Amino acid sequence: MPSDTPLPRRARSPKPLRQALVRGGLAALTPALRFLPWRAVLLCGALLGNLAYLLQPRRRRRARESLARALGGSLDAAKLRWLERAVFVGLGENLAELGWALADPARVDGLMRIEGEEHLRAALARGRGAVLITGHLGSWELLAAALVRGGFPLSVIAREASDGRVNEFLVGLRRRFGVRTVLRGSAGAARDILRTLKNGEVLGCLIDQDIQVEGVFVDFFGRPAFTPTGPTTLALRGGAPVVLASCWREADGRHRARLEPPLTLDRGPDLAADVARHTAAFTRWLEARIREHPDQWVWIHRRWRRQPAD
Repeated sequence: MPSDTPLPRRARSPKPLRQALVRGGLAALTPALRFLPWRAVLLCGALLGNLAYLLQPRRRRRARESLARALGGSLDAAKLRWLERAVFVGLGENLAELGWALADPARVDGLMRIEGEEHLRAALARGRGAVLITGHLGSWELLAAALVRGGFPLSVIAREASDGRVNEFLVGLRRRFGVRTVLRGSAGAARDILRTLKNGEVLGCLIDQDIQVEGVFVDFFGRPAFTPTGPTTLALRGGAPVVLASCWREADGRHRARLEPPLTLDRGPDLAADVARHTAAFTRWLEARIREHPDQWVWIHRRWRRQPAD
């Protein structure tokens, strides 16, 4: 079985110009958007995404390579090129929309339709909290905001951004929507995670990125991908039910989310094997959702950057 030992955290090279542009863009974008109608906000977001597509050749190339690796056997070159640009456009639309909704969180109510809320309520009724597992598909931040608007107490585990002011923006954005952020690796993070479940609340987790945490290699689009196992381990050890969630933007521009029936994970004598088995199953489920909406996943992430032989 692949090792679940994380690699040492690598120092990130400073990129002051890019970080300054991101900070300036975030600072200027949010107040400017709040006065626009929603359709105009989406247009601004699409323009922002197209600009990022043109100005970030490295990420554009990464998206192209990832799409070709995962879907090249089933799609022609023209479709892959369209998907490559659509990834950037979708991220721009999501960011602009969140900035627009910051002016009034009630705006979230008209943007996201959620199917299966009864499944999350049933999970919480068991009294052990719930581990909500999803990925970077669609507008995952908007999904978190919509769940809180629907009455679900929610904390999300997030990686701290390399730029402090960008990190403050993201944490503040979630706070404005009533979503609590637990920064992975921060002092008290483990305590906050356990308290969330003990209090019978929802813990939101994303499992589709190769990051410096405990994890295992599982199949993802036909190739091993290092995948976080923390959410699965928490559910197995504490008995919290797992609810799988996905969201995507529909043709009318609004979003739809689907929550699956709660899962109680079966556990045998070998915890590590059980963690790997369930993590692989969750990843297969997420891959199927991405295949349904391939233009709305973050193909710019280096999902397969580590391999078992590394």
